[in-house]
Amino acid sequence: MQAQFILAETANRLRLPRLHISRSVPANSQRFVLIQYGEQQSCLVEIDLAASEYAFVELAVVWRHWAVVGCGHNLHFIDPVSRRTRTHDLESYFCDLYITDDRLIASSAERVFCLDAAAQLRWRSEAIAVDGINLYKVDAGSVQGSAERDPPGGWVGFAIDLVTGRTVAPAAETDDPAKQPAPPRTG
Repeated sequence: MQAQFILAETANRLRLPRLHISRSVPANSQRFVLIQYGEQQSCLVEIDLAASEYAFVELAVVWRHWAVVGCGHNLHFIDPVSRRTRTHDLESYFCDLYITDDRLIASSAERVFCLDAAAQLRWRSEAIAVDGINLYKVDAGSVQGSAERDPPGGWVGFAIDLVTGRTVAPAAETDDPAKQPAPPRTG
């Protein structure tokens, strides 16, 4: 399976089954994701973004039987075969993803989220940032990354317990530009 964002002009030319993901707020703009699965089967997903949503990073990846799409203030899980979807409100703009065998870790501008293979939310961290979270490492016991607490440039390292979602190790602020985190991974 493959999942990728495509331009509206391209989406409008395609004659494919469509799946529309919309919240109960008026849409300000749309994003389109092409999912290719099985033998020559495809599905076009239309995602509505509300006027209040900021799309800082847009990312479409495949994990297990899901196409996972981070866009606007939401994380969408899409099963193209059954057309089943699950959407999780991230409460602020989507930033990053980190995938392990049995968990998907996502970050927003303020929090970290852990989801399982059934697209169920396992935990949501406390607010640890105000303007972005980069995820760097997930091991047997923790999620590690950096959180921007004092923009611009006030990045702080963190570690969150992988089981509970509680912060276990805040780090000192990173003032040295050479130690600033890289921009979020986008593909």
